Amino acid sequence: MEVLHMFEDRMPSQPDGLIIIDKPQNLSSAEVGNLVKRRFRFKKVGHAGTLDPIGTGLLVVCVNEGAKLSKVLSEGDRAYDVRGKLGAAMDTQDRTGQIISEGEVPSDEKLVRETILSFLGPQMQTPPMYSAKKHQGRELYKIARQGETVEREAVSVTVYDIGVTSVELPIFNLHVKTSKGFYVRTLCHDIGEKLGCGAHLEELRRTVHSGFSIEDALNLDELLDGGWDMLHKYLVPLDSEKISIPRLFVGHEAEEEIHFGRRVKPFMLTGHHDTQVLEAPIVRAISESGRVLALLERGSGENEGSWLVERGFFVGK
Repeated sequence: MEVLHMFEDRMPSQPDGLIIIDKPQNLSSAEVGNLVKRRFRFKKVGHAGTLDPIGTGLLVVCVNEGAKLSKVLSEGDRAYDVRGKLGAAMDTQDRTGQIISEGEVPSDEKLVRETILSFLGPQMQTPPMYSAKKHQGRELYKIARQGETVEREAVSVTVYDIGVTSVELPIFNLHVKTSKGFYVRTLCHDIGEKLGCGAHLEELRRTVHSGFSIEDALNLDELLDGGWDMLHKYLVPLDSEKISIPRLFVGHEAEEEIHFGRRVKPFMLTGHHDTQVLEAPIVRAISESGRVLALLERGSGENEGSWLVERGFFVGK
């Protein structure tokens, strides 16, 4: 009987949702997910938005059915605290790499600030060779590790806000808010290119992502040491209003339609929904009992005014 109790204590029912982690340095996002998966023996673990090993801060870990939210949450904007250093460009564009060029750091602090601020707004950015983007089916970082370089297509990205928190040459500190697909390492590199002296990323901390802020995050060691008690305290369930994907509340008829992968029509909704929810491209369908049924995609063309099942959830209530 005692052995059974110990087993149940270690292996409660599998939860579904999100864990907001403050990622430590020198661990990849995938390694964090694997540590969480092994600790709690989850069936499936993913994450929303990769954070480089050099980076710390907010990482949204998606557990079991929560993994179905990862793609949508990865689309969200993000914010970072950044420390860069002028005077040397690196092959990895951060301090972990090898120096590829050096230059004299300008003494004009005003020029440095103006150069940094010139990166505000929409722009085309070339992904770094040391990245997970693929070229002809191969990850760029694997090609780079073999000493090769390939042409990369520039990507449209946006810096929504950039603030220079301090400049103590050759160090500069920033706070930036960016779109998906933006490489902060490349921003530092490009600042150095524009100033003609080279630059690289020294430190990176993500403070906002997927609608969450760093204040929501739990230290990874605290989670792993605290076990199930800590997990239950900090798990964000799939129906939580904290999740940035809008909630669409539906009635019994919609439940059946969703079950068979059919359209959800306006008369199947319950309660009042504001315009923002009705016009959102992706919503969470919530039953009258509070169960998360599916991710629904707003229809277009002949499906205008209805919602189509994008992914269903197997979650009890």
